[in-house]
Formats: sequence, C-alpha cells, structure tokens
Amino acid sequence: MIPQTRKRILDYLHRHKTATTAELSNSLGMTRANIQHHIQILRHEGTIESISSPPSANMKTARGRPTLFHSLSFNAFPDNLPHLSKTLIGEYLKTTPGKDSRSFKPLIESMFPMESHHFSSSLTQRLSYAVYRLNQHSYNARWEAHHQGPQISISVCPYSRILLDCPELCLLDASIIEHLISNPVKQTAKMDLQHFSCPSCIFTTA
Repeated sequence: MIPQTRKRILDYLHRHKTATTAELSNSLGMTRANIQHHIQILRHEGTIESISSPPSANMKTARGRPTLFHSLSFNAFPDNLPHLSKTLIGEYLKTTPGKDSRSFKPLIESMFPMESHHFSSSLTQRLSYAVYRLNQHSYNARWEAHHQGPQISISVCPYSRILLDCPELCLLDASIIEHLISNPVKQTAKMDLQHFSCPSCIFTTA
C-alpha cells in the first residue's frame, strides 16, 4: 500500500500532469521539505520523474538553480507486469536447486552476456565495467574503494514494485555483480524502500 502522503502526490500529478515542489507544497498543505522527502522516495521507486526547466523564460536573465517539474513516469500507470513477473520468477525458481547464486546463473548469463577478454582484465576495470552494465539496466550504480574492499552501491531498485513479494531478487542483484566482476560479493547494506532510512544497497568484494 502506498503511504497516504505519496498517494496524494501521485493523485495530484495524475490530475495536473506536472507540478513543482512549491506547487505541491501549496496545494497539499505540506512543507517543501516534506514534499521533497517523498518526491525523492518516489523517484527512487521509479514512480515519478523530474525534469529541469530554467527559472525564467528569458534565458539571458535566468539566474539560480533550474526549477524541477515532477510528473508520473511510465511505471506509475497500472499494468499486469508485477503479477506476470512474480509468476515467472516463482516458476523459474521451482526448476532450480536451492536458492543461492547458482539459482540465477542461466538467467544472468542471458541478461548479461560477457565477452571473453573481460575475465583477464584487472579488478578495477571489471568494477567499472560492472557499474556501466548495471546502469544500462537502471540501477544507478557506482563503485568506490573502501578499507573492507571495493564497494558497489546501488541507489535505484529496478524491481521495487515486486521486491516485497520476490525477496529472492536481492540475491539476483548479488549474483549479477558476482557475474560481472568475477569475484564473490557480500551484501553489507540493504535499501529501505519504505522509509528511505538506508538509500542504497551496498555489495563488498575482496
């Protein structure tokens, strides 16, 4: 169930097509900070998208930060894809032994085919390549060095609409990263899609 505040934002955008944070604040009777908090969550869920526009129609005299206009994304409109996805994943897992990284190997090899020369590259090159491939699939990923080992963080979950019903998809993400970097990974943080207290999933490798 969508929290009431975010439902009001989505209903407003459905009626008015686009709106700024200020317009949502005035119309819904909430502070801009509160609106912005929920907008950020909806963006990470992929439910809305924001595009910038200059603060004035006169480009020569426009100053300050561009104004963001929020609108519903394609994901906000009803469809049967979540039900279909859950069903297909459930049927797929019935045919695989156990629920570990091996469960998704055939699926991942089809989703992320690899070139043979990739396996001889350095870990740094493989990490950069993994981030590039993940971002092709809307993960909003990046990697950075860490004292525990290199870390890949993912700040957008492409499967957020069905994740609660298909928690195995977190294992799929880990398996995809292991496949792309040819190294085992451990998930050390998990994104909180409900309260946004943890904004990213983090995977660490040696």
